[in-house]
Amino acid sequence: MMFKTVSYKKQHIGVKAAKQPAKAVWLALFVVGLLSGCASTDNLGAGDSPAPKQWQLNGKIGLIYPDADCSGQGDCRTKSDQGKISWQQQTPHYRITLSDPFNRVVMSLAGDEQNLRATSPDQPPIDTTPNEFVAVLAHNADNPALSTLSPAWLSYWVTGRPAPDSTVSQKTGNAFTQAGYRVSARKWQQTPLGHMPTLIVVKKDHFTLRLAVQSWQALK
Repeated sequence: MMFKTVSYKKQHIGVKAAKQPAKAVWLALFVVGLLSGCASTDNLGAGDSPAPKQWQLNGKIGLIYPDADCSGQGDCRTKSDQGKISWQQQTPHYRITLSDPFNRVVMSLAGDEQNLRATSPDQPPIDTTPNEFVAVLAHNADNPALSTLSPAWLSYWVTGRPAPDSTVSQKTGNAFTQAGYRVSARKWQQTPLGHMPTLIVVKKDHFTLRLAVQSWQALK
């Protein structure tokens, strides 16, 4: 399945109603979650290397997630969603484009730590904050229980390390468990930015998120 659009209603957070890519809303949550981490100059990736401040990645992003009526016990029917991502980071500013597998843009995100503008084809732009945007998407996701997936945690996980404010267990190599999620940073490669993971996988119960980075580029 690929990205498609759905309407969501204005919540009590001052965000304009508009249509957004649903089914893939958790992809947007993932992306927004990463923003806060990449805006920090002291996040570390492989070894003791500081996180780069200016870069671009291109890759694929996908989800496997349960039906909304899944009770969480036993076998559940799952759905899948996938798309492409292009992300430019010039801390603290970012510009991210989510596209379907046919390279049709479904959402663009631009902003910094405090402000975010989300645009979709043929829809009015949304000017809000990252936290408010996440709240709207979480409320309207097919499986709202996944709102426990904290953007703050994701901002560390993408670098291949656990978040510092939550207990870590089952740490083996570049994989660990935190807050019930199994996180794995795989296929580390030497890039223009240093040693970086090219596959990040986050799993919990019937939910799996994968970010496959096809290229890392340094920006000047």
